[in-house]
Order: sequence, then C-alpha cells, then structure tokens
Amino acid sequence: MGGYGSGRPSYKQKAEGCRSLDVNRLHREGCLNVGFTGNLTWSRDGKVISQIGFRTEESRVIFDYRISQHGGDWEAITQYVPLTYTGCHYGGQRH
Repeated sequence: MGGYGSGRPSYKQKAEGCRSLDVNRLHREGCLNVGFTGNLTWSRDGKVISQIGFRTEESRVIFDYRISQHGGDWEAITQYVPLTYTGCHYGGQRH
C-alpha cells in the first residue's frame, strides 16, 4: 500500500504540459519593441497545437488567446504582462 502510482489520479496540470515563452528570444527578434504585433505558434510533429497573438506597448506585452477547459466552450482571454528590466554589471539593462 502507498507505493508508486497508488491513490487517486491527479488532474492538476503539470509544468511539462505548459507552453513557454523565451523573453531573450523575443528581445533578440525585436518582438519587444513598442508597437510590435505578432503571433507565436507551438507545433508537434508538424501539426500546430497552440497559437497566441500578442502586441507590445510601452512597458508591457498584451497576449490574446482562447482556451477551452475540459471540453467546454471557448473563452477569449486578454492578459497584460508588465516588462521589467534588470541592470547589468557593465551598464545597460536587460529584460
């Protein structure tokens, strides 16, 4: 009793199943410049599995996407993410 896999199954989403964004890559590609608008796409085996639209404003990025939880209706989400900066040792700053 109490061994691996025993007990109720977990229905919580795990980090491995989440999509990720790389702020350094977005910065390198100019996506964090004020006024930039674009889409990010995640794919697996050549098939699109997820997509998110975004636009950059002064000191924030706005993400627009839709979700469907547990097979329910699609819900439109707008999420505002502030951009913060860290000072570098030899001057300047980074996102």
